[in-house]
Order: sequence, then C-alpha cells, then structure tokens
Amino acid sequence: MLNSEKNKIRYNDLKSKGLCVCCGDSPAVVPSGHGRPTIKFCIECRNRINQGRSEKRLQQKSLVLTHYGPNNKLKCCWDGCEVCDPDMLSLDHIDNTGNEDRKKTGLSGITLYYKLIKQGFPQGFQTLCHNHQWKKEILRRRADINGTPTWRK
Repeated sequence: MLNSEKNKIRYNDLKSKGLCVCCGDSPAVVPSGHGRPTIKFCIECRNRINQGRSEKRLQQKSLVLTHYGPNNKLKCCWDGCEVCDPDMLSLDHIDNTGNEDRKKTGLSGITLYYKLIKQGFPQGFQTLCHNHQWKKEILRRRADINGTPTWRK
C-alpha cells in the first residue's frame, strides 16, 4: 500500500472518530468564525497551523512591500514620509487601476502578493502608507473634478 493511501485511511479513520487529523490524540473541535464548519483539528493543532500561515503571510507581504518601496526598503514611497510599519503600508497601483484590476482578476491582499512574487515583481506598483494611499485618491478625485492632475509619481 502506498503512503498516500495509508494517509487517506488514517485521515478518514481519525475524522470519523472525531479526533484531530494532525496529532490523532485530542478531540477535534468545530471552529467558530468564517466559512463552513470543519471538524478536523484540535485547538492546539489549529492554532499552530494558523500561526504558521500568519507568519508566512506577513513574510510575503513584507517581501512585496519592500520590493516596491523606495530603494527596495520597507517604507512609504511618498516624498518625506517615513512610515515603515508593515501594518500601516499597502500596495498601490501607480496608474490608479487597482479597482479595475480587482474586478478583472478578483485578487487583492495576500493573493495579489503571491501573484506578484510568482510573476517576478512586474512594474506598475509602489508601496504607500494608508494615509498617503488615501491622499492620492483625494487628489485623483479633485483632478477628475478640475480636469488637471495634481499628483504623479
């Protein structure tokens, strides 16, 4: 019997007994929160798995924001801004096509970061802090009203 077949049998056996499919010892619990309930993991295993995912997501976000930051630094690209906290930084479409891009691809957040890494960091993006992301949008809206752009990178 192949390893994958053994794993499938073990998985189904543990799941049918209501045990964690990871450690096989503790009872599996129904998580509260988003999505459909799945009874696969105990609390300890679920927390360990989620912690690993969170760390990987933060690494991917930092990698992308660093690449698109000024001089490949984790920092806002707006002149004079010193914000470098990854929780306060976001990815910006330089040509203001973020909304169109999201509608077309359905990608945002971490899924967009994975795509950009996979594509070798294509051009057209920059790192901005949330305040300057919003300031850029305000200036864009004013330009639409007045007919003259007031900000360009």
